[in-house]
Amino acid sequence: MKYDNRIEGRYITLRSVEPEDAQATMDMRLNPKSSGRFFHNIDIDVEKQAEWIRRQQSKAGDWFFIAEDKSGKPVGTIGMCDVKGIQGFSSRLIGVGNAFQSFEIQMLILDWGFEYLRLSKILGDVDESNEPALKFARYFGWKFEEPVYDEERGRRVIFLSLTKDLYIPAREKLVKMIYR
Repeated sequence: MKYDNRIEGRYITLRSVEPEDAQATMDMRLNPKSSGRFFHNIDIDVEKQAEWIRRQQSKAGDWFFIAEDKSGKPVGTIGMCDVKGIQGFSSRLIGVGNAFQSFEIQMLILDWGFEYLRLSKILGDVDESNEPALKFARYFGWKFEEPVYDEERGRRVIFLSLTKDLYIPAREKLVKMIYR
């Protein structure tokens, strides 16, 4: 689905990804600095990526955003998908900017999910071997499940869940950390 508004933060702005962003999203995903190597494999074909974006935009309960710094440079992606009732799944997080921008990307999508979509629980997952992402998730108050083997990815993942009650105190600490 497309969200027609922008989600503004101090360091970044989230806007719905457009097919014209296919190259930028692929570049960020393939950037060795990003966590994209832990995602599902993709074809390195800009037109296939643009077609995937077009299909994603028509999928109910699925939003995909590009994060841009205040000069308009892409510095990440994030999504909220599988939204059904009061539960959604935060996904597609890539941050290739600085740490403040990466924290704000995640914080803005969680705020949007809890406030705009009125979700009561947000789910996620992290590759078991992605230590930086596991550490990052802890800052937000995510509850961790035991690792399980993901057949599709061929590796172990840790499923996460977050309620507003867990998120609010973590968010207060994050705000002090990133908006000093």
